[in-house]
Amino acid sequence: MKNSRSIFVLGLLISIATLIGVALRIRFAAEPLWIDELHTAWAIDTHFADIAFRAGQGNQTPIYFWISWLVCQLFGSSEFVLRLPSVVFSSTTIVLASLFVWHFTGDAVVSGIVALLVAIDTWFIFYGSEARPYALLQMLSIIQIGCLVRELDRDIGSSRCWIRKPVSWSLILLTSSMIATHLTAIILVAAELLFVLVFAKSVSRHRIVLSLILSCLVMVPVFPTLISAFEKRADWEQISDNTKLLREAASSLLVYCLVPAICLLGYRSLEGKIFRKRVVENQSGCGMPASGFAMLQATCRSKYPSPSIFDACDSPISGPIVALTLFWGLGPLMIVWVLEFSGTIPLAAHRYATIGSVAFPIFG
Repeated sequence: MKNSRSIFVLGLLISIATLIGVALRIRFAAEPLWIDELHTAWAIDTHFADIAFRAGQGNQTPIYFWISWLVCQLFGSSEFVLRLPSVVFSSTTIVLASLFVWHFTGDAVVSGIVALLVAIDTWFIFYGSEARPYALLQMLSIIQIGCLVRELDRDIGSSRCWIRKPVSWSLILLTSSMIATHLTAIILVAAELLFVLVFAKSVSRHRIVLSLILSCLVMVPVFPTLISAFEKRADWEQISDNTKLLREAASSLLVYCLVPAICLLGYRSLEGKIFRKRVVENQSGCGMPASGFAMLQATCRSKYPSPSIFDACDSPISGPIVALTLFWGLGPLMIVWVLEFSGTIPLAAHRYATIGSVAFPIFG
């Protein structure tokens, strides 16, 4: 239950994880720029009106570069200042990932562990100390997913939402911002559309699908950049490697999914031995044995009486939440892999699928 004590524990754990994360990111923030970051430095070394054109020369959309330009105008130009926005965005992702889990579980310790995982993950540290838009993309992805979940949750028990609200303007705004930050965000939108078509109720499906499609209109102003990037796709073959991408994805799945799953099985077994009698007595008034799974569900119900991902029977949104997290994490990876394998676009690089990377610690 989300009482004052658990809120205090959550705040303490998030603070510790964020401090660790900031320290790990600042450690590399003053290093010399590498070639892609040199493009960022060049793109913002001009008047504000010319930034969009220069960003487009590197197949980038301008939002991140506008932010970097503003930061450099305020604090001066240096390697550290150039990377400062990414440090802030990545550190914010630590907090948001923890709060995302807290919202659905109410468990301060689990939420704190998620924050720590994001704080110390090497890929999050890399993008969080790089003068590129990927840390901002990761931060926006978790906000946008949260908005999508809210829209799905809001429709439970509602039969007239399509009449009242034909589109979700907040979802359109967040999705558009995400796409305008980096064009690879369209990969996550494609995975979300597939998820909505499979799992969403018919009433909400129309509104959410329409909102996501309308969000893609933001690509119209940057369509020349998209065409230019597509024409240069042969240049990406140097960094596109399906084997390497799958190996990196497998390591993330192992760390964030398999290991926590094993821990959960151990925890469930231990809880079944220690608390089985007490839980069964509380539930039925007798000392009959209960299975570990039934015990865990009963324990979760007592801690989290409101709908949560722990109680699939009581919460209509809980099953889709787990599925959405899988679509969020694995969807971009699978789409990138298929595009590479089919020879359509060589996008098999971690940074092009990083928009789904926040899902791994959350799912774990």
